[in-house]
Amino acid sequence: SKNITSKVAAGERVSKKIVFGQGFLRVIAKPWAHVFINGQKVGTTPFPPKRLYEGTYKIVLKNPALGRSEERAVKITKGKTAQVNVNFLE
Repeated sequence: SKNITSKVAAGERVSKKIVFGQGFLRVIAKPWAHVFINGQKVGTTPFPPKRLYEGTYKIVLKNPALGRSEERAVKITKGKTAQVNVNFLE
């Protein structure tokens, strides 16, 4: 999230165009994992990088066959690819 502060006089009208940048999230899980971004299931690995808006996301990887899960906080930056690696076999 971004905070934007503006001063506006009474009766004055102001409009601002705000454009949020996008980046990517790459998830690598061994042997595999169900992937949740901010609580929403987005797929099962492997899958191509996901396009996300800038910001910090809670990523949860679950492998119910092994009874394991991992949680990470990931920051997405405009034009960059963030990567999460989890090896449930270690």
